[in-house]
Amino acid sequence: MQNIHQNTKLIHLITGLILTAMFIASGIYLKLLFGQETGTRNIGFHMLYRANHVHLLTAALVNLLLIANFVTPLVRWQYLLQRLASLAVLAASILIVTAFALEPQYMTLDRPFTIAGIVTLAIGVLVLLLANLKRNP
Repeated sequence: MQNIHQNTKLIHLITGLILTAMFIASGIYLKLLFGQETGTRNIGFHMLYRANHVHLLTAALVNLLLIANFVTPLVRWQYLLQRLASLAVLAASILIVTAFALEPQYMTLDRPFTIAGIVTLAIGVLVLLLANLKRNP
């Protein structure tokens, strides 16, 4: 079980670092795309990208924080909840990257990938919290 735990931490470290790099790269991309534009011509388009840009950072930070909060579980239910939390956070990360890449171009408030990504991320964090609430068997 310890080996699986270390692998999970490594996966979240790599995911967090990749998402951090994507956050920085997307910031540069947005700066080049919109520059110092303050007019209303593309403000909606700009805001859709900016919102998902911040979600990339959120997903990166949650992945990096999971490394510190993944402790060796004392009982099986904690182990299972940690696995569920890990999968939820990784799935949310994929949804958030997809949202950044696809949703702004449609210029609509209907943003299924963003909603699914943020809700899944929140579920992952809450499940991990439940797994770590009681550390005594």
